[in-house]
This record gives sequence, structure tokens and C-alpha cells, in this order.
Amino acid sequence: MKKIKLAEELEQNILQAIRLGLVAPDIVEKEELSKKAQAVYLAINHLLKKKVPTPIKTSSIQLAATTLLGVPPGAVTRYLGGIESTDPGSEVQTILRSAREKALLVGLINTAGAQLASGDVHLSDLAQSLERGAGAGDPIVSLGDRVKDRFPKPPVGFPLGSLPKISDITNGLFGIWIIGGEPGLGKSTLSFQIALDVAENYDAVYYDLDGTGESYFLERARHIFRDNIKAFKKATSRLFFRPTISTLESDLNVIKPPALLVVDSVQTLPTSVKFSKQSLDDWIRRFKNLTKKGYAIMFISEKARSEYGEANLSGYKGSGDLEYGGTMCAQLLADPDDEDIVQYHIMKNRHGKDKGHITDLERDEKRIFWFKEVGKQ
Repeated sequence: MKKIKLAEELEQNILQAIRLGLVAPDIVEKEELSKKAQAVYLAINHLLKKKVPTPIKTSSIQLAATTLLGVPPGAVTRYLGGIESTDPGSEVQTILRSAREKALLVGLINTAGAQLASGDVHLSDLAQSLERGAGAGDPIVSLGDRVKDRFPKPPVGFPLGSLPKISDITNGLFGIWIIGGEPGLGKSTLSFQIALDVAENYDAVYYDLDGTGESYFLERARHIFRDNIKAFKKATSRLFFRPTISTLESDLNVIKPPALLVVDSVQTLPTSVKFSKQSLDDWIRRFKNLTKKGYAIMFISEKARSEYGEANLSGYKGSGDLEYGGTMCAQLLADPDDEDIVQYHIMKNRHGKDKGHITDLERDEKRIFWFKEVGKQ
């Protein structure tokens, strides 16, 4: 969020509160102050670091500003007099928060106006601005003070009932999962299976950007549930299908976290026409922000041709941010000895210690579009 410039009366009250020891110096950022106020602020900070007790004398502040910071004596004399005459109360933090919220609102109005003028409206950008401003001025608390008498329970992602080995090794699905592979190995089959696993208890939205088509996914589901329409309806009551990403903003207004968003595939995210200013890396960063709200993201990724037959972090096509942004990065490889087997390799596992060739996947003969874990670990 862009730094605000405080009114002189408010910044003098803040500096007086710091001088008296009523609030910590980190209540305000130097860039929010005028040049004179910055000199005083730096002088007070210097004296506090030297363990000078509060209240700090204004004469000491002026001496520090002139001798250590090289500020001309006359430049701070009147300003210090104004500081000394103020009588800050405990409400100074509330007033500062209100000033920041007002500046945030003005910034949001300007951003929204610019987006409307260009026709390129992104509500999530405005939401991110609100999030950045919401915590401004909040007191900083040590990690030790955040934990009371016992450690909290370890975080656990969405369990994958049909893929217990993968679920156990990754501690469940959360953050950003990236599953890559060469064409025809079953990336979409696996991602649809994972979405069905999650949809047992949580909402899941499948964005079919590759154009497979809803009718084909319904046909896959028919095989998976073996023509049992009741089982299908029950299993998909929380699973949603979208053929385009253009509905993302409106979808997020309805689908609240915790929920899973599947993007198949990440390389087909639009980066032209309406989204001309948005690169693939911008999309990845936007989805990463959604994980902070409690969404889990699963990207299906194409492989770079030069990396066919290998499982490497650099093997994802088109974006360096994929390998850095992923919480769990995996790739499917064809088994050289058995055409019915697909190897599942994990190259990055932020919430678990196991990596490498984790398990083998074999299609269920009866359900066809469904994988079973076989072999390994």
C-alpha cells in the first residue's frame, strides 16, 4: 500500500507519544512523515537505541538531530516546540489507524476508477489492497506470545481418500499443488479424481481451460460411478465445472474457503485480449494470494519438450514462478517397462520430507478413469 503523508498536528502528537514512551517507534513509518518530522523521528530512535530513558528531553533530540544527522539547528527548533506543546492520549493509535483507512479508501477509489476507464476490472486487486491495509498499525507480537500453554495442532490439508500414500506424504492437499506430465499420461484424469476426493467434504471448482468439455467429464464420471446416477449426484453435489476462468471473480463470491480450485491447464490461462496486461506469472501470484484466504489451488501443467522423460522442477512449461510458487510440485512419467503404469514423482514437498518416485499409479480396470496406487513405499 502506498505510504500516506500525515498532517503536521497528527505527526507531532505521534512523535510526542514516542518521546514520552507511550507508544513504540514502529507505530509509524518514516516515509509517512514530513522531512522535519523524519529528522526528529530518527533522532528519537537513535536515543532510544542508546537506552536514553523516556521522557526524552527535546534538547537531547535537537542535539542528536544536529550533530549526528547534520540537520541545521533552526530547521527543528520550531518543530520541537510544537511537539512539546502537544498532549497525546491513548487515542493516538486510533487516530493514526483512521488516517490510514481514509488514505486506503481514496486509493481504492482511484484504482477502481482507473480499472473502469480501461475496461480491465479485477475485483481481487481491490480486495488485495484492502488486505494490505487492514493490518497497518497492528501491534507486532512475538511467536512465543502467540502460543499459549501448548503447541497448536499441526496444519492438515484436504485428505485424499483414494490416494492415501500421496495424501500421507504431503500431509494433505493445501497451498498450491502443481502436477505436470507429458500428453496422454492422465493428468486430467488424476486431477478430476482429486477434485472428487476433496468434494466429499468441501467445495471444489474445476476450470477446464484445455477444452476437454463438460460432456466428456460426465462420461468419465459415468464410468467412475459405473452408471450409478445416485452415487454420481451425491459425489458431485459440491463439485462445480467451469469451461472458462472469466467467472473466477463471481465464483469466489459464492465458493468460500476452505475450497479447492483446479486449473487445467495453467498454460492456457488467458494472457491476451481482456487479460492483456496479465502474464502467466501474474496469474500464479494472484492464485497464491488466494491460498492466504484458505483456498487450495491445483495447477495442471504441460511439460517442456526438452524435459520429456525426466522429472525436474525446471520441467514445467512457460513460467519460472511455477517451481517457486508451488507447495507440492509433482510430475507424471511413463513407466518404461509397463505401459499400464504411470510413475508419480514429487520434486518439491514443502510440508513433508519425502520426495522422489513416491508411488506408481495404475488405472482401475472397472472404473477406467480412476487411478489406484500400486508399488513403492
